[in-house]
Formats: sequence, C-alpha cells, structure tokens
Amino acid sequence: GRTIVSATLNFESRTAPPGFNPQNFDIGTVATFWDQSTVTWNQATGLLYYNAGWTRDIAYPTFVGQDYAINMTGVVQNWANGLFDNEGIGFFSSNYAASPGNNSSLDAYDFSVPTLTVTFE
Repeated sequence: GRTIVSATLNFESRTAPPGFNPQNFDIGTVATFWDQSTVTWNQATGLLYYNAGWTRDIAYPTFVGQDYAINMTGVVQNWANGLFDNEGIGFFSSNYAASPGNNSSLDAYDFSVPTLTVTFE
C-alpha cells in the first residue's frame, strides 16, 4: 500500500569484461517460489519471470569498478502493491533465451553484492 518514490539496484563490476564471450545482460523479476537451501542451477533455469519485470540489454562492463544504478522503481512498486510476489531477481546474458548454451556466463564474482535502495511514502 506504499508509494515507491524510487528504487535503485546498485552494484559494480569486479571483472571486465565478464565471461568468455562478453555480452550485454538482462535482469528479470522472479515469479516462482524457490528455497535458497535446495535450489540448484538446473532447477533455477525453470523459474518463471514476470513479463513486465525485466530490465533488458544492460551494457556489459568494460572496466573493473564500473558502477551500475538500475532503476527498479516499477518492480518494487509491484512488490509493494502485491502484484508481484517478491522472489528476487535474476541476472542473465541478453541472448540467454535464444541461445542458452552459447552465451557469456555471469557469475557471482563478476559483480559486487547488489544493494537495493528504496525511497517510499
């Protein structure tokens, strides 16, 4: 029931460029319940995402320490309104859906731990 004034996902690159075939990346809003203590990569690939919860084609980092500030206001407002379940977000190479076996891998060590900063009324 809150109004989300702004929500920004902040992180920085630890490697540049990431993966073996540098590509832009997407951030998707997870719609499927998952348990962090039991989920595996094979199960995670079957998670569903909200169509309206994507930020697409974010440029891959070209230098170590590159800052990212991704606008997540719409996603967080949907969480606050109950339109989206808050199951987190996922990072993917931009061509993952078209070619899952031939894309840049995004690993936990490629970026710093993300911080979501929310301002609300």
